[in-house]
Amino acid sequence: MNGTLKMFAAALIVAGLILVGKNLYMSPKYADGEELPAFSATLMNGKNLELADLRGSVVLLDFWGSWCGPCRAKNKDLVRIYDTYHDAKFKEIENFEIVSVAVDRSEKAWKKAIKQDNLHWENHIFDQATNLKFFNGEIAKEFGVKEVPSNYLLNEKGEIVGVNLKMSELEARLAEMTQ
Repeated sequence: MNGTLKMFAAALIVAGLILVGKNLYMSPKYADGEELPAFSATLMNGKNLELADLRGSVVLLDFWGSWCGPCRAKNKDLVRIYDTYHDAKFKEIENFEIVSVAVDRSEKAWKKAIKQDNLHWENHIFDQATNLKFFNGEIAKEFGVKEVPSNYLLNEKGEIVGVNLKMSELEARLAEMTQ
């Protein structure tokens, strides 16, 4: 019996270490209060986007994939939130913008998902990945994204005020910022 307890305790310790290791690996690269690094990317409409160009607005940097069921399910709520807050009256803030970064293999599937999900904002970026297991797209790697959906909420100064927010948390934060 004593040997069984030791084996059980050892198994619990190993399981705990694996869980802690996974959480450390999956945790976002940046945290609340930090400023995201500058980046630029070509949007679906061919225009160039510099993250700094959105200063003055509250920005949700949303990482998703056309192949991701949970991402596609949350898009319905994201559209509703965008429609509610894009032109809302914020305190000293211009508006609310979404920058969608698709970590995807197929540009065709990405464009089809945008249309199907009615993602009608203009800031759509295709971050081509060749290995979705390791999220090796250039932007996903830069921001430490290792799973989707993932997001960063930025205030008007470009500082992170939320990481991996649920849609209800995002909506609550935006409601707090409006007059």
